[in-house]
Amino acid sequence: MNAPLAELADYIAGHVDWITEAWVGAIERQPDIHSADDLTHRQVVDHLPSLCHDLADRLRSSGTATTFSETEHARAHGIHRWEQGYRLDELIREAGIIRHVFAVECVDAFAQGVPEFDARARSEAETAIHRFFDDMLIASARQFAGEQQKALGSSEQNTAAILQSALDSIVVIGEDGRVIEWNPAAEQMFGFERTDAVGKELAELIIPPEFREQHHRGMAHYLATGEGPLLGRRVEVPALRADGTSILVELAITPYRVDGKAVFTAYLRDITQRLAGEQALQRLAAVVESSNDAIISKDLDGSITSWNEGASRIFGYTAQEIIGKPITTLIPEERRSEEVDIIGKIRQGEQAAHYETVRRRKDGSLINVSLTVSPIKDHNGSVVGASKIARDISERVQHEKRREAQYAIATLTSGEDSLPETAPKILETIGNISEWIFGALWLRQPDDSLTCHTTWQRPGSDVGEFDRATRLRVLASGEGIPGKVIQSGKPAWIPDVVVDSNFTRREVAAFNGLHGALLFPLTSPGGSNGAIELLGSSIASPDPDLLRLVEALGIQVGLYIERKHTEDELHRQKDAAEAANQAKDRFLAALSHELRTPLTPVLMWACATAADETLDPELREDIRMVCRNVELEARLIDDLLDLTRITQGKLQLKLQTCDVHLLFEHALEIVRSQVTLKNQTLFADLKATNHQIVGDATRIQQVFWNLLKNAQKFTPETGRISVRSYDAAPGAVGFEVSDTGRGIDPELMPKLFTAFQQGGSSTEGLGLGLAICKAIVEMHGGKISARSDGVGAGATFTVELSTVAGQGLEGSGRSKPTAHPWRKLRILMVEDHEHTALVMSRLLRRAGHEVVAANNVQSAIHTLRFTKFDLLVSDLGLPDGNGFQVMRELARRSDAKGIAVSGYGMDEDVAQSSAAGFSAHLTKPISPEQLTQTIQDVTGA
Repeated sequence: MNAPLAELADYIAGHVDWITEAWVGAIERQPDIHSADDLTHRQVVDHLPSLCHDLADRLRSSGTATTFSETEHARAHGIHRWEQGYRLDELIREAGIIRHVFAVECVDAFAQGVPEFDARARSEAETAIHRFFDDMLIASARQFAGEQQKALGSSEQNTAAILQSALDSIVVIGEDGRVIEWNPAAEQMFGFERTDAVGKELAELIIPPEFREQHHRGMAHYLATGEGPLLGRRVEVPALRADGTSILVELAITPYRVDGKAVFTAYLRDITQRLAGEQALQRLAAVVESSNDAIISKDLDGSITSWNEGASRIFGYTAQEIIGKPITTLIPEERRSEEVDIIGKIRQGEQAAHYETVRRRKDGSLINVSLTVSPIKDHNGSVVGASKIARDISERVQHEKRREAQYAIATLTSGEDSLPETAPKILETIGNISEWIFGALWLRQPDDSLTCHTTWQRPGSDVGEFDRATRLRVLASGEGIPGKVIQSGKPAWIPDVVVDSNFTRREVAAFNGLHGALLFPLTSPGGSNGAIELLGSSIASPDPDLLRLVEALGIQVGLYIERKHTEDELHRQKDAAEAANQAKDRFLAALSHELRTPLTPVLMWACATAADETLDPELREDIRMVCRNVELEARLIDDLLDLTRITQGKLQLKLQTCDVHLLFEHALEIVRSQVTLKNQTLFADLKATNHQIVGDATRIQQVFWNLLKNAQKFTPETGRISVRSYDAAPGAVGFEVSDTGRGIDPELMPKLFTAFQQGGSSTEGLGLGLAICKAIVEMHGGKISARSDGVGAGATFTVELSTVAGQGLEGSGRSKPTAHPWRKLRILMVEDHEHTALVMSRLLRRAGHEVVAANNVQSAIHTLRFTKFDLLVSDLGLPDGNGFQVMRELARRSDAKGIAVSGYGMDEDVAQSSAAGFSAHLTKPISPEQLTQTIQDVTGA
């Protein structure tokens, strides 16, 4: 007993269900087999277990004939198929599918798990299986034919059977040219159903219009003479299908008479494909002979059996040299597995997939090819070999790689990554265009020297010494090939750097086996800013296409490097500008502090003294003048800081619902004393019906005060100032401030709201007020404008703001200070400025409070340890620390409140005070009234 065949027999007997599923699936994929969709062939499905066991017995007997259930198998596959309406060709096709399931699919599945099932064993198994199915098919066909013969027992049955089973189209027409019979083959060939064709004139169905008249004349001639040029012959004529397409048919017409009338039977066979095939074969022979592609055939052992001229051109072998040699002669060692896979598919009769691979020429060089492999079959349909069509795609692959490199470089150089991040990727991308194994990026320095910025090595290469030498090398302007390439602005191709005296690293290149090189400049509108250097292991011949490509890539990379240098410079300038801006802010804050601090004792003393009614009135008025000028100085400092906040976008609005009439009235009260002093007339008419807005009350009042202050300042004594409010538009309120003052020169009008511009010749102030007003109004979404008829004609300023619906909303306006019952407080005052400490302590004591003074953090904290206080009033900048430390110590010991007093008044300064625990932040200089009111607000005293 043959052991491998016996094992295969056991495998088949044990996998009946799997074999049945495989056969049913294969049948379902054959729509041209009758009733394949509804599977009425259950007889065979039910009979397959018996068939499997008989085949297993055949294999166990080493393929020789054994008892064969001929009648049983034949009836299952022959008689039943006749009963189900199969044609003999369908029967044979179905048997072929069963044969394939066993001989190929089942054998393949078995072979995968049995390594010793070699090619010889497989051949014996396939032979035994094919003999088994040949015996079965012969018996089945014999039974099928017997049933067919029975069905043809009578003439009528015979005719019907012929019509139904004929592979050729059979069309019967009468002498009137109308169709009498139209068999199934005609239905399939022409696309007309029998019911649609019978009774119709044949000429209208399948004869092209240009031949219909000829057809009618031929019919008439035959009916008149009994002769016809087409009768008794086979001719090739064109015909039409139902869908309007044209086919070529082979036609034979047999006339006969029935009941004295002429009847014609036409036998038609579609030869369109046959003729196309013949023509294709003729063309194929010419194509094979003249094709630029390699067309090669081989047998199943892998020996080359044919070789065209295209193969000679591509691979370098003549037909005499290569025919009879193994196909593996052309296949690199690392790709031999491809051939094993191909042979496996070819043995199964499969069309191998089109794929691209690498093959070897006679000279040993490698070539990229596009390969298509197809099986070659003999007249019995058995696979006897394979044909291969190979196309040289080296140029296409090279172009694709270069296009991909261009796209990749474009992507890299348009990105936002830094040069250190991008440079290695650029070198790798360009290095992979060809077989380069080393790359370097040289950059031009400000002194025109060249240094290596980045290097790249192909994985697996051993060029470490050359890499180190390149990184350490500094080239003077024009030195070496990189320097010359940058100077010339043109790429350079070096066949072998080892023998090139201009290549300063040739010794170490030789040590690492580097020879051919390509260098190209990185250019930009400003000139060459660097170069890329590529080296390979072989002596390289110049490639003009590659030289053109790297010139283009050099421009892309050069522009990218220039952009990155520009961006770096812009970042440096931006950082410098931000540093300068921060320094300016620090300077302004420090200047503000230094200016405010000495003003505080002056303002507090002057305001307190001016309030002393025991002094001479004239002296009190002089002191009030001092107060006003100190306040003006403080306002100028505030304007400078406000302008800084505005220009930096740091001015923060504290939005709430406000009554702008009330804010306007507060501003009027502030300037009223100055109006009275100059004997000016102030007329107010606030008649807007909706004067509620959402805004920053302090900033809006600042705008009104600026406009009123300007009107009062530029209006002469006994002049008139008019203010009014009105409904500007639905959802808006307007304010107008007019004066009879000096007016505005038309040339100054366009610059009126620009910082450091003044509306007249006065040198009082810095010209910041109107610029700040404009910024504040626009931050509220409003508008501010000015008009004047010229010098001496007065001026009118208008402000419009958006309103909100409703009156008396929560938080509207600015409430008057809440009156609290007075009580004596114990106050710790911390101030290092001697005069400020002296004046502030004196004023607080006059107000009835107990004051303990300290001039630094240490003394303040020491005092807190032994005395309990109701309130802390502390400067923030102290010699040995800051007021925040004192506040935190106070908060740790009690719940007493704190007021910060500082020359720093930016928003961040106020926020820091609040974070440290202070209840209020006063910006120097401060008046006695301001300090007193803040103490009341904070403590309720």
